[in-house]
Amino acid sequence: MDRQEQLRALRRHVRAAVEARFSTAPLAERARIVAFADGYMQALLDRGIVDRVELLDLLAEERERVAPRTGLLPLTPEAA
Repeated sequence: MDRQEQLRALRRHVRAAVEARFSTAPLAERARIVAFADGYMQALLDRGIVDRVELLDLLAEERERVAPRTGLLPLTPEAA
């Protein structure tokens, strides 16, 4: 799996975790999804595939993408 494939997979896991946070699925299922995304992020950080800045940027992008479906506020300076 090359770096771009890993980043695409990370985006899918992050998106699923954000959506799960606002879903009506059982708590155990939501916790599993979020924990998987957290572990995947940590593994990519540990292996040096992403750095913290790149990871935070990716998280912000995915949160913005999912925001309309979940009612999240956008992460913009104006919203702070």
